[in-house]
Amino acid sequence: PPEIARLILIGTKVHRDVNVSKVFLDKAVAFLKGVSPYESSADAIHALVLKYFWDAKRDWSLSEEEEIALVAKVLQGRPWRFSTASLGSSRLELTQLIYDAVEKTLEKYYGLTRESPMGLTLEEL
Repeated sequence: PPEIARLILIGTKVHRDVNVSKVFLDKAVAFLKGVSPYESSADAIHALVLKYFWDAKRDWSLSEEEEIALVAKVLQGRPWRFSTASLGSSRLELTQLIYDAVEKTLEKYYGLTRESPMGLTLEEL
């Protein structure tokens, strides 16, 4: 269950630097803006979630509910119906939890918000 997986992840204090590419950051901002659905941004969201759970040095946390949602949908890759059933929530509620977690993670690590500009040039890659 995602609740047990979350406890293991937060209880294991092992640090690993996870680099999130500019392309993934741009995809995550597109998700926040509503330009890109979860499915199109899933790889970028996955990278952000890995960064969050591998960061033993962080001095902040997402809510327990947000962490469980991220484990169920993003890390375990469960289909929407199984993720919502295990959390006892609707797809809209689960999507909102993921959205809120991505928003907080982007802000804390990179200072990015839904108002941040999108798009990369070749020079930036």
